[in-house]
Amino acid sequence: MNKAQKSFVQQNQYLQTLSNEWRQYHSQWNALMKRNQVLNQKMNQLKELQQQCRQQQHQCAIHHDLVSELIEEKRFLSSISKYRSLSEK
Repeated sequence: MNKAQKSFVQQNQYLQTLSNEWRQYHSQWNALMKRNQVLNQKMNQLKELQQQCRQQQHQCAIHHDLVSELIEEKRFLSSISKYRSLSEK
């Protein structure tokens, strides 16, 4: 083999190596993009769950306020009832 042929073979091997490395890189890139898509979907689900949680916390706060009002009203009515029963005696 002459010098030109050796050089061609070396260049061809180098190009094949680059081509193989590019295929590996491209494959890894595609895998990362798929993983990123899955993570984005999970992030969207998490955001939706956080929104639902905020709504439930708001409803719980309203419920708590109503229960507190009812307890106060019951205490007030109970004290009026005790006062009436004492005044009737």
